[in-house]
Amino acid sequence: MNYQQLAKSILATSLHIPEDSIKMSHTIDDLKDIDSVDFAHIVAEIEKVSKKQIPIEELLTLDSVEKLVNILEKNA
Repeated sequence: MNYQQLAKSILATSLHIPEDSIKMSHTIDDLKDIDSVDFAHIVAEIEKVSKKQIPIEELLTLDSVEKLVNILEKNA
C-alpha cells in the first residue's frame, strides 16, 4: 500500500484542500491553520481508513505529513 498517497488523501479529505497541494515536507499547519475540529476530522478519517482506533499517544505526535505516513504504516 502507498502510505504517502493515503496520507495525502486523508489530509485532503479532512481539510478540504487539493491533494496535489500536499507535499511530504509539509507540516500540518503549512497546509491549513487547523483548530481542534480540523484535527478531529483528521483523526476520524485516519481511523475510518485504517479501520482501527489509533492510540492517543501516537495522535499527539501528528504534526506533519511524514508523521501521518509513519502512523499509517505502524497501524497497517
